[in-house]
Amino acid sequence: ELVYYDWSSYGWYDMQAPTMACHNSQDPWEFGVIGFIASTDYESAPCVSAPHMFFADPTEQGAEGYAYISWWSYNNSAHATATIDKATDMIYCAYDWYNETSATYNILVWGRSYEDPLEGESWLYEIPSTFYAQYPAIAAHDGHIVVLCQSDEHINQDIACFYSSDGGATWELSYVTNSPEDDLYPSAVVSGDKIICTFVRNGDLYYTYSEDWGATWEEPIKLNDVDGSVASEWRTAGITESGAVWTDTRDGNADIYYNSFPVPVLTAEITGGFGVTVTVSNVGTAAAENVPWSIELSGGLILMGGKKEGTITSLAPGESTTIKSGLILGIGKTTITATVGGTSITASGFLLGPFVLGVK
Repeated sequence: ELVYYDWSSYGWYDMQAPTMACHNSQDPWEFGVIGFIASTDYESAPCVSAPHMFFADPTEQGAEGYAYISWWSYNNSAHATATIDKATDMIYCAYDWYNETSATYNILVWGRSYEDPLEGESWLYEIPSTFYAQYPAIAAHDGHIVVLCQSDEHINQDIACFYSSDGGATWELSYVTNSPEDDLYPSAVVSGDKIICTFVRNGDLYYTYSEDWGATWEEPIKLNDVDGSVASEWRTAGITESGAVWTDTRDGNADIYYNSFPVPVLTAEITGGFGVTVTVSNVGTAAAENVPWSIELSGGLILMGGKKEGTITSLAPGESTTIKSGLILGIGKTTITATVGGTSITASGFLLGPFVLGVK
């Protein structure tokens, strides 16, 4: 179903640079978040090119199409990026904002509770920098937040990384690239326990990753097989945890090309019965090694076995394995959360002694 929202009657105009992040952990109508740049002459807080966030009404009115628009009056912002930390149900949006005092572009990070976006946690953090920090890309998992951006600190354009391991309370800086070439237009995604980054250099799309949540980065690898064929423009590439698509001009027009990353990609499926069973599959192109996992139940009366943890030693591409909760004793409606590496899924069920029924 297509829903159209027109905020012009409330004074909004020039909505630009929309970006969307989705998660299905809340009510069916709560799609996630849209981050964007917009202007308004709304009487309580007018702004020009400021950071905005749009999300469905989390109350029952949301089922009827109601939604909220929220903003900060940081004028002269340019680009937006969004993600949802599926392990913590936190929304994170990032924006590049021109700071007239320092005459630089700084990164703004906006964190907001996805579970309760109206009354829950919400904050904005300005990451100061002495260089132009532009074209942000954001990814997050379990309180780790990574914001990639272009930096001119070394005269040419490099890819900088602001990273936080405490949910945005503190930030550190590393560099994904620091080369004599111009490295442009980063994208970011979580893949298992890795952060993957793509960027454009000399008309080629490169891929790299971090295994320590942004502190260090591997040597970049080129993805396209025809030199100089990638369109050098913002959002030329889109990435998932398993591969990237990009705009390619090798045939004289703009086509869409794809290449996969050499990474493990884990999926999980929860079933009930005697306890909880989670089937874990590696649909990626590399083996998954030493993957931590947990199965946790919340809600209902749980007398025994509310949480189980372990490690998958190795899972080859194309293979599957099962992990189990062990003995559970309880009664009542419960929520099951299974986390495998960077993958987290939830399901609901009913506890009846050692049995978990009606899992969906």
